[in-house]
Amino acid sequence: MLPQIKLTDMSRKSVKMDESDITVICFWNRHCRPCIRELTALNILAEDYPNIRFIALTPDSNGEVKRLMGRLHLKWENITVVPDYRDEFDDTLHIYVYPSNVIIDKNRVIQGATVGGDTRQLLRSLERLSGTFKK
Repeated sequence: MLPQIKLTDMSRKSVKMDESDITVICFWNRHCRPCIRELTALNILAEDYPNIRFIALTPDSNGEVKRLMGRLHLKWENITVVPDYRDEFDDTLHIYVYPSNVIIDKNRVIQGATVGGDTRQLLRSLERLSGTFKK
């Protein structure tokens, strides 16, 4: 189970990880090209899975993320981007590779994980879990 930590998005709004039955947490940084491609794909997936929340944690600052999004003309409208992430989960989750994704349920219990931009595996996990958590 992931501990509850204080996170804020790019608009400085509080982010909670237990507001959805399923949440995908993506660990990324602006220097990682596979991360950028994956987040763009996750933004599309978020449209197909509106009942799943997507949170993208990055150690990059708010300004660095905004500059990256402006320079690359990115609009991740369906993903909650959390800048200034300070490795709070890295030891617990053993995050050593970017991008890495962890899927948790409403109780913050880990239900799955993918590493290295394996969007196909993430999609399979989401299809399996979305059937489990249908309302």
